[in-house]
Amino acid sequence: MQYEESRCKAILETWWQKQNDRISVSFWTDSPSSFLPSAIYKAPYPGGCTYHPSTFKGILDHFKTQESGFDWFMVVDDDTYVYPDRLLSFLATVDEGLSLLVGDFINWPLRYPSWRDVYESCLKKPAPLNYDYRLWPGGGAGLVFSASGVSNVLDMIKELEADQSTLLAPINHDVWLHRIIEEQGASRIARIHCPGFHQFGDRELLPVEKSRPGVLVSVHLNHDIELMHTFHKLL
Repeated sequence: MQYEESRCKAILETWWQKQNDRISVSFWTDSPSSFLPSAIYKAPYPGGCTYHPSTFKGILDHFKTQESGFDWFMVVDDDTYVYPDRLLSFLATVDEGLSLLVGDFINWPLRYPSWRDVYESCLKKPAPLNYDYRLWPGGGAGLVFSASGVSNVLDMIKELEADQSTLLAPINHDVWLHRIIEEQGASRIARIHCPGFHQFGDRELLPVEKSRPGVLVSVHLNHDIELMHTFHKLL
C-alpha cells in the first residue's frame, strides 16, 4: 500500500503495458482496497524484510494453486524495470519442464564488493573465495521459477516446517530461499544465471540499453523510480 501511488503507478505507466496472451502481471498487495488492476490481497504484510518468509511462501502457493496454466512465474520488486518480451526470449532457450530457478547470480557481486561480509553475516558460515552459484540470485531483479521449480521449493519449505529458525529467519527472501535450497538439496532445483538480470547498476546500465538494445532483461532500480520512465523511453 505504501508504494502503490509511486512505484506501482510507474509500472502501470511503463512495462506493465507489455502484457499479452503469454504475459500476465499481478500486484501482490497488503491493501484489501487496492486500486491496482490484477491486485492480489491475501493478508496484512507482517513487516520486516522485503518479503517476509510467510509472504513469499504465500506468493508461491498462489502460483501453484491459482495460476497453474503458466509455465513460468516471476517474483520481482516494485522498483524494477522488466522487459517481458526479452525475458520470454531468454526462457525459450531452456526447458520449462525442468525444475528451474533463473536470476542474477553472477552480476550482483561484481557491483557489490562487500558480498563476502553479507554472505557470512546472513548464512553464518565462511564465504567462498569467488562468487558462483553458491551465492543467491539478487531478488530485486527478480526470481523466475518454472512450474515444477515452484512445487519443489514448496516441498522443501514444508519439509522444514519444524525448523522455525530457518522458516522465519529475519533475512531477505533471496537469501532465505538460497538457505532453504542449500539445506534441502541443491539438486532439486537447477539454478541458471540470466546475464540480462541486474540487481545493481541502474543508471550505469542506461548507456548499455542505448548502445546494445536487447541486452538488458530486468534492471533493479534501487528505489530510483524516475529511471522507470527513463528506461521505458529508450524502447
